[in-house]
Amino acid sequence: IFNLARKAVRSAVEMGGESLDHLKKSLNNWFAEEEQRLAHTNNDNKENFDSS
Repeated sequence: IFNLARKAVRSAVEMGGESLDHLKKSLNNWFAEEEQRLAHTNNDNKENFDSS
């Protein structure tokens, strides 16, 4: 029984670690997309400002 419990805890920790990695990747992707979007918006504003 003790071995089973230890095995279950270990697999839960491994799955949790994978989930954390996945979450971190998702957040990094989201931040990168937001930065690109903001940079794009800033460029558009500059172009509009220059042309007027």
